[in-house]
Amino acid sequence: MACSAVGAASGQFYKNAAARRRQSSRAAGGLTRGELGYIINLIVNYNQRALDLAFGALAHPIRRGILARLATGETTVAELAKPFKVSAPAISKHMRILEDAGLLSRRKQGREHRCKLEAKRMEEAEQWIERQRAFWNDRLDALERYLKEDAAKSARARRLKIKGAP
Repeated sequence: MACSAVGAASGQFYKNAAARRRQSSRAAGGLTRGELGYIINLIVNYNQRALDLAFGALAHPIRRGILARLATGETTVAELAKPFKVSAPAISKHMRILEDAGLLSRRKQGREHRCKLEAKRMEEAEQWIERQRAFWNDRLDALERYLKEDAAKSARARRLKIKGAP
């Protein structure tokens, strides 16, 4: 009982502190630095979580097979399950993971569940991969330039040393 009272009191303290920050930032005419950082951090964390879910969903060969089949068009869960030798609950679990990752959507049509590929999350993952590729290509190009410059400097230093030798 005492622990819950302490927890409630500390929770109230943090709510009051947040309210004071909001009031002071409104009086100042905008967001405070701390609030702005918090907002940006939430956006970054959301994007990272979405990417984690997408890449996690793509990690299993059955889920990749399901997505490959969905790339050809909308179909039923039963049709998606046919090529795989796993139980219906296992297929349902794979479908749920893909759905939670935002990679497919499911709708009920009569007694059938129809699935459709959702390309938005795949495009987000592709954009992330492209940013990583560009970053690392730039870094490796810079390393290559550095190594060539260093080799040229070393060669000049050896030539000067040889010319200056008695």
